[in-house]
Amino acid sequence: MRRSVRHLGVRAVLCLALPLVTSQPARADKTFPELINQWSLLSLQGRGCPVQGLRLSAGHVTLVLANGNAAPVVAGDEVVGIFFRGQGTLEYLSADPVEFPIVT
Repeated sequence: MRRSVRHLGVRAVLCLALPLVTSQPARADKTFPELINQWSLLSLQGRGCPVQGLRLSAGHVTLVLANGNAAPVVAGDEVVGIFFRGQGTLEYLSADPVEFPIVT
């Protein structure tokens, strides 16, 4: 059994959600304190650009950026996510019966 949930009016969830599901493993040439310092200084790269009808998927999560502006989020010199402001939808497709009461 599968259930889905939709939320309208996505403002800035990508800034936190995308880095968790799309980031690559840390390179071995950095120490743990260096990585923590890099990730504590997140910033936007540029002023962003208009996006419309962009669909991003990772696992059971699909984000549709209907209309708005997006800018890359950087940690040091590495792109780690996207900041989005505008209208869109977030869809989570649950395939685990344990999650069903929470998702409903």
